[in-house]
Amino acid sequence: MYNNNLNNNSSDDSQKDIQVGMINNQQPQPKDTVSDIQWVIQNNNYQLSVACWNGEVIVYNLGSGNNNNTELIFQYSINLPEPILTHVWNGTNQLFMGCANGDIYNFQLPNNVNFSNFNPNQNVQKMGAHQGPVSKLIYISQKNSLLSMGYDGYIRIWGEIKREAFLQHPIISGDYKIQNQKGDIFLATVDKILVQSLPDLFQNPQNAKWTKPSLTDNYNSKLTFLSVCETENYFIVGSDDGRAQIFSYSRQVNNLNTTISNHITFKVCQIKENKSTYFYQTNCAQFNPQKFSQLAVGGGEGVISLFQFLTKDRIKTFEFNKQCVSALKISDDGKLLAYALGYDWGQGIHGINKYNPPKVCVHIFQQNEMSPQN
Repeated sequence: MYNNNLNNNSSDDSQKDIQVGMINNQQPQPKDTVSDIQWVIQNNNYQLSVACWNGEVIVYNLGSGNNNNTELIFQYSINLPEPILTHVWNGTNQLFMGCANGDIYNFQLPNNVNFSNFNPNQNVQKMGAHQGPVSKLIYISQKNSLLSMGYDGYIRIWGEIKREAFLQHPIISGDYKIQNQKGDIFLATVDKILVQSLPDLFQNPQNAKWTKPSLTDNYNSKLTFLSVCETENYFIVGSDDGRAQIFSYSRQVNNLNTTISNHITFKVCQIKENKSTYFYQTNCAQFNPQKFSQLAVGGGEGVISLFQFLTKDRIKTFEFNKQCVSALKISDDGKLLAYALGYDWGQGIHGINKYNPPKVCVHIFQQNEMSPQN
């Protein structure tokens, strides 16, 4: 059962976390649903970039504001003519952005810039396009290149210097989720997944072996996201009916075929109320880069759950007064969890309560949130 009319009477744990404008309410807030969040860390300086549906990327620094309190401090914003669905950094000065109309843009931040009179839109260039929305951008540092996936079914690899696609390959048109890890490409459609080395996928597409996860066996469920562990051989997919499935994968030496095994399937984005169970779309998840067994999952029911998935324990839940969790991102050092609360596109405009405007928060992990407590 899908619920469009839950009452806004639960707690809001975001009030305990670092927020934009929590100290200085003049700090610019997101004006539309947040589609993507990225961290950049350099010399203990934490920078957070937030991509939104109104075509804006807002960049904040996590620093000391008034009275030496930690807050998100606005640095600058970039404005594009289309909704931004994905963005990725190359270091701290170069940003790539993918839009709903298929356009891909490049932004270069000058060295020693004075933000008080800085117009970042003058440093934005269009570098190419897909014939459909750009679902994901991935920067491959080993190759100094950018990988893009579009709804047109093409994977394209772009050169950083010439900023043009030097390699492209058609898969199947449609909504794809894609990740790159350890030389492998992870793909998910609405009902199946693929793990394959990138060279083999381009050279021998006929050998692609798709797997249909059990999430899609019943209820006509559709896959909504894919996230890959950075340090161990695990990845997770989520569904539009509030479930998630974690897989392990392996490949023998000199064997191009990847073995995928189901590790655990669990219910996460569901609420029981008035003797009924309501299902919400599972929107986002990430394995902690420094403690891979810790997993954060967020969805349309307005909750982020922390799991120790190896022992199948739910460590903690954060409730946000039933405001949809549209995106989340754990910092590379594993200490901070950034998340965005906003509108739930999973149920459409008619299923949206009159929530507060979208907002971005940062949670500092406590030791008792890293593993189950006895």
